Amino acid sequence: MGFPLPPHPARLESPRPRAARYRARHHQAERGPSSTGGRKRRRLRAVRLRAENRSAHGGITLPEGRAYIEAAPLTYNAPTATSTQQFNLGYLLRYGFTDDIELRLLSNGFTLQDNAKITGMSPQVFDVKWHVRDLHNNSYLPAVGIEMSVQSDWASTAFKSGTQPALSINFDQILPYDIAIEYNVGFLTTQNADANTVYQLALSWAAQRNISDDLAVFVNGYSNTAPDITSSAIGGGMQWTITHRIAVFTNITTGLSSSTPSLFSLLGFAVAL
Repeated sequence: MGFPLPPHPARLESPRPRAARYRARHHQAERGPSSTGGRKRRRLRAVRLRAENRSAHGGITLPEGRAYIEAAPLTYNAPTATSTQQFNLGYLLRYGFTDDIELRLLSNGFTLQDNAKITGMSPQVFDVKWHVRDLHNNSYLPAVGIEMSVQSDWASTAFKSGTQPALSINFDQILPYDIAIEYNVGFLTTQNADANTVYQLALSWAAQRNISDDLAVFVNGYSNTAPDITSSAIGGGMQWTITHRIAVFTNITTGLSSSTPSLFSLLGFAVAL
């Protein structure tokens, strides 16, 4: 079970005000008597607020009442030892049910395989993320979230693969030089060549840094491991925040195992409603 969007979609602003308790959580840390310390704290606050807005797959959730639409209408998977090339029109819908609970719907969307000989909708995934703990940068403790999802059999016949649960513990952290990192560990389920369900240890990571106010670059990778099937990849990309509510992003990875596409690429966008 997977989804093509990169780990760090756009950090966008919503017309709705940020929840008051998010402001309160960081207020004490931002104050300081010296001008140098004040500038440093203001810069740290900006990084923290970017982190709150940034992560689709890390430990941070959308504040209550905020919603994002993220889509990757141009997604390509190169053929592997067991599958043909594939094109997807993936999407991810996010909604802040509370400050700490995010509801999510995602799918690889409309899919074309084997030179468009096989087409249809990929399975729908139902996902919920719980924000457990805030980022504590002074003590170098990451933000923590727990994400639970179920891939359903709501799909075209050619792409049905049974019900597949997954669980992930997600972490977000800010390193020196304003580098944001994300690392996740958990499990997911998939089907092997014999159509049997296999549980995989799932590890993923990403590191991102802004090179200007509106442009960021990142590197990312993952490894899903089981005794009889392993997939792993590494790559990178960038995102461009066009306005406070619209951004575009791209991601390219190369596979590190025979069951992983040698090339994966996407071009997508995110919109804050």
